[in-house]
Amino acid sequence: MIEIGFHGKDKCVEILASAAFKEGKFCQAFVSDGWSFCRIDDKPVRTRSLECCPDIAILNDERLLTEVECDGIVIVNSPNPPEELKLFGDVVSVDATRHVLDILSPSLNGNVPDTFHVRQYDDMELVLELVAKPVINTVMLGAIAALKIVSMQSIADVMRVKNPKLVNAAWEIYKELESESRNWQQNCRLCKAYV
Repeated sequence: MIEIGFHGKDKCVEILASAAFKEGKFCQAFVSDGWSFCRIDDKPVRTRSLECCPDIAILNDERLLTEVECDGIVIVNSPNPPEELKLFGDVVSVDATRHVLDILSPSLNGNVPDTFHVRQYDDMELVLELVAKPVINTVMLGAIAALKIVSMQSIADVMRVKNPKLVNAAWEIYKELESESRNWQQNCRLCKAYV
């Protein structure tokens, strides 16, 4: 069994669980103490605890790195390269906000300030207000697909029903991280056992 945690009370776990179920896997999705969790396995999931120390933690902001306990890897929404975040352990960074803004900016009719494209963290409150944290976690499902836990096609199929605008952003994250995923799978003991 592998446990994946998303910071925040987020419906993206429903998308992940639906995609896993679509592939014939067993899963649970729940929210507890400001985290959303998904457990996935090839056999029935018997654990019923609402407490979880995730094997993979998804963070929508690098400022949360000091608050996470994770036995495996942390995938964080950050414009900074992973080398700059190494003091926090096994961290993979992806600039999910940029991917979301690339997808949504045409529909915002040019109302996105230029500084959003620079991605200064001074702007993060405005960015998160604009696109909302759950959107960031949803597109970061592409990183989970890069680990081969659930296929990107299954995630995309479920996302098309729930939030079709974000499918392309999730695919971009998947493509960006797919070639690197073997390196971080080695750092996640359960990914190695599960994948």
